[in-house]
Amino acid sequence: MERILTFGAAQEILKKVASLATQEFTMLRDAEQSQVWSEAVELWVKKLEDIAHDADDVLDEYGYEVLRRKVELRNQMKKKVLEFFSHHNPIAFRVQMAHKIKNINASLEKLNKMAASIGLVARSTLIADPTSSCDIGLLNSRETVSCFVQDEMFIVGRDEVASEIVTTLINSSNTQEMYHDSEIHRHFNKKIWICVSTNFEVKTILSMILEQLEQKKTGMYLLVLDDVWNEDSHKWNDLMSCLASVNDTQGSNILITSRSVTVASIVQALHRRDLGRLADDECWLILKDKAFPDGSASLTEDQERMAREIAKKCAGVPLVAKVLGNMMRCKMEYRILSVLRLSFDELKSASLKRCFAYCSMFIKGFKISKTDLIHLWMAHGLIQCPTPNQSNLEMEDVGNEYFNVLLENSFFQDVEVSRYSATTITHCKMHDIVHDLAEHVSTKSNESNEFRYVAQISTSMLQGIPKRGVHKLRSIFWNDISGTRIRMLPKSIGKLYNLLTLRMFRVEVEKFPKELLNLINLRHFYFKRDDEIYPVGVGQLTNLRSLPFFIVGKGRGRGIEELAGLKQLKGKLSIHNLENVRDGEEAKKAKLVEKTNINKLFLAWGGDRLRIKINDEDVLEGLQLPRTKLEYLEIRNFMGEKFASWMIGSPFPALKRLSIHGAKNLIEWMEAAENIVLFPCLDELFMTNCDKLRSAPSHFPSLKKLGIYSMDSSMPIANISSNLATLTSLSLQKIKGLDCLPDGLLKNNKNLAYLKIEECPDLSSITMDDVFGCCPSLKSVRISDCPKLRCLPDGLQTLVSLKELHIQRCSSLELQLSSSLVILKIERCPNLETIPSVENLAHLHLQELQMVSCGGLKSLPGGLNSLTSLKKLDIGGFWKELDSFPPFQVLPQLESLRLTGWSKLKSLPEQVQHLTSLKDLSIFAFEGIEALPEWLGNLASLKSLRIWLCRNLKYLPTVEAMKCLTKLENIRFTDCPLLQENCKKDGTEWPKISHIPWITGFSLSFFLFGCREYLSCIFFLFYFSLN
Repeated sequence: MERILTFGAAQEILKKVASLATQEFTMLRDAEQSQVWSEAVELWVKKLEDIAHDADDVLDEYGYEVLRRKVELRNQMKKKVLEFFSHHNPIAFRVQMAHKIKNINASLEKLNKMAASIGLVARSTLIADPTSSCDIGLLNSRETVSCFVQDEMFIVGRDEVASEIVTTLINSSNTQEMYHDSEIHRHFNKKIWICVSTNFEVKTILSMILEQLEQKKTGMYLLVLDDVWNEDSHKWNDLMSCLASVNDTQGSNILITSRSVTVASIVQALHRRDLGRLADDECWLILKDKAFPDGSASLTEDQERMAREIAKKCAGVPLVAKVLGNMMRCKMEYRILSVLRLSFDELKSASLKRCFAYCSMFIKGFKISKTDLIHLWMAHGLIQCPTPNQSNLEMEDVGNEYFNVLLENSFFQDVEVSRYSATTITHCKMHDIVHDLAEHVSTKSNESNEFRYVAQISTSMLQGIPKRGVHKLRSIFWNDISGTRIRMLPKSIGKLYNLLTLRMFRVEVEKFPKELLNLINLRHFYFKRDDEIYPVGVGQLTNLRSLPFFIVGKGRGRGIEELAGLKQLKGKLSIHNLENVRDGEEAKKAKLVEKTNINKLFLAWGGDRLRIKINDEDVLEGLQLPRTKLEYLEIRNFMGEKFASWMIGSPFPALKRLSIHGAKNLIEWMEAAENIVLFPCLDELFMTNCDKLRSAPSHFPSLKKLGIYSMDSSMPIANISSNLATLTSLSLQKIKGLDCLPDGLLKNNKNLAYLKIEECPDLSSITMDDVFGCCPSLKSVRISDCPKLRCLPDGLQTLVSLKELHIQRCSSLELQLSSSLVILKIERCPNLETIPSVENLAHLHLQELQMVSCGGLKSLPGGLNSLTSLKKLDIGGFWKELDSFPPFQVLPQLESLRLTGWSKLKSLPEQVQHLTSLKDLSIFAFEGIEALPEWLGNLASLKSLRIWLCRNLKYLPTVEAMKCLTKLENIRFTDCPLLQENCKKDGTEWPKISHIPWITGFSLSFFLFGCREYLSCIFFLFYFSLN
């Protein structure tokens, strides 16, 4: 509806329409702020929505006509004679539009009169009155001020947080008293709690405080401002100034709670504590306390199990657990919506509220793509257009801001981030109860509305539309045909002039029609990469913002100059087949330097090139990349001997990740001039297959992750690392000639947390002069395929920060264990004969232990039964002359066990039958076993049973034993031909497993080709059903 205010044709009528529309909008704000609507108000709002849709239709028709004429003019297809009453006739079109505008004007006049009769008044501001924006019933039920009466002292899962807060409060008051909960009551003369909610009025808060302080105007006080939503920094400053004048006693403290991330950032607190989510068991305790206070009801085992499942739905949010508990006790479903409605009412614009309501279209638990969501909001016209003073913003930018606001207010959760940037969100989910709120608010506004335009359409629908009816598709803004079997797009797709987004993922088209270039309004175009099939003349789609990749081809409309006109591209751009660019002058025609909104750029030449002449240096020189916003740059298969001058001439101020792969001829990566820091913000540097590289820059002031792979020389590592002091992660693989790490690499990088070294055949030592001084933050060490490495650094076993140690295929290594380990993995070390006792790990928290395929081992380490935190154990593949599995102590808390056998073993270890907490059991390569033992039925907690490569296994335990496994959900057989045959529906073993929900089997032999020694590293496979 707001778009009508900018409509310029039929000026006299439209001025009147705009004036009336403005009045209706101000009255709509009055209606929105009235949380209890009468039937008359609901009818009025419904009529206004109908008129708004009619106005949108008129605007769509005008916009479509303008775009149609632009396309015809561009294609030089305009006819000299038009049928007078054709929908293309300009006179007939204007008459038709004037009539529709006149009808809208008349409808607005009637609606204006109706508003007066039902008492709606005009409001001049979009910002709701804080005293009326909240749910009335909710506000009336919330206490606003308290003196900390002991009415609700039940706190779950926050002991550490509470202790930290008490410590902070006491210590900041310069007292030496003991700090526990009883002491804080004695420490502060007065404790005041105020539920602020949305009504952050300085005078009101001060009056509440003064009322509580009137009897004690001296001494320290503790003020708690609970549930704060104010985002106005000026109000904060006013309140702080007033509090200082009310009571200037040293040691007074203010504690603020809020659900808004923005509030937390505005408050200039000395200490900030972000509360994490509660565990499922902690949510259960809260829910149980609210639903069954003081043990008011006894629960059966089944009832408690169901209630615990409900607690899992809380997703760690205590408010949800509390509300659900109250609902279970009171059976008042409306209360949860009233609590959540408070956050919804705080959203400051109607557009933002509509965007939230739109999210109800996704099913519960759906992983929502942030990009798709914003594009869908745009397609449905839910995003408010940027104002004239926001000329630098686009619709996508506004949509991104909408998303961030909803995220900050906890409407979205479980966010996933890009692999390129930890700050770029790609996906999210909605809590089930938040989804209920979205359904609630969307149903209220849409239950009687019909769809006024189609936002999505299938190509099969396009093919069936008559030629003269295509113009009726003017309101299609989003078209997604991903995953369909379409081989050819119809020509009629070129009539969708308003189309904003076209998605064609996983579609094998034979050819793109030339009519595709008529989509001059298209902003986002996604399709499957195919080097041979690419839209010819894509440069004519000048409105594009998203074009994930461009493939340089040969011939007209396929050259790199097609990129020149795509000045509005933003986000990620991949340019492939750069070998088809003739020279640097042709490369300049892409005008990449003008595309300042590109932040991820991928430049790739073909991998296998047999041409004699290589012009990669000239082409790279001509590309001239944009620098200001570029965050990610990857260069692949560049065959020049040196980089372009622009890579060493001026800085890349925003670049965070640089990847160079397959630069096999690159000899020198030159250093910049002394006074230039090329990469001031670079966090990650990765280099692969740069075989001839002999030098590299040494100034990376903020580098955190360094990965160097497949190099013929260790010289670049020495150059790059010579001045490094900020590394947190180091990964080296297949480096020839690397016998030791460069001097100072470990010593200078005290924040190094992850060290990974693989396939370095010449590495003989890793030197740390002072392990505590070198790597005090080291958390994970992974070393594999280093046959000359004899020992780990001295002192590593006493490094308290080390949590994970993974050793693989290091035939000469002598093992040393750190007492701080949480994960220990030892694989395929054939010369390892003994493993130190793990008893010294018992007092800590070793949770995962793996000792597999170490052919020299004859016994397991002592002290296994002392590892009380161990949950996952993977053992086996020991000395092949052993005819029985080495004994090990029972670990009653163990939940996952993987056993690897060898040819001489005829039975499973007997100790397994006592692991009553076991949930997952995997049996691998016990080729001497013909039947599983009867005691398998003792594993009452077992949920998953996997059996791999047991070729002689024929029988499961008896039916009685298998029926005892009441929690068993799936059983998988892999390469167990005899057992798989017997487990078919007509086989002897089928009655034993017919009750199990999921039964699968598969054969590995057809693709393993005898590589049995590597089977122990296979963890995930797809299976075919036996049924």
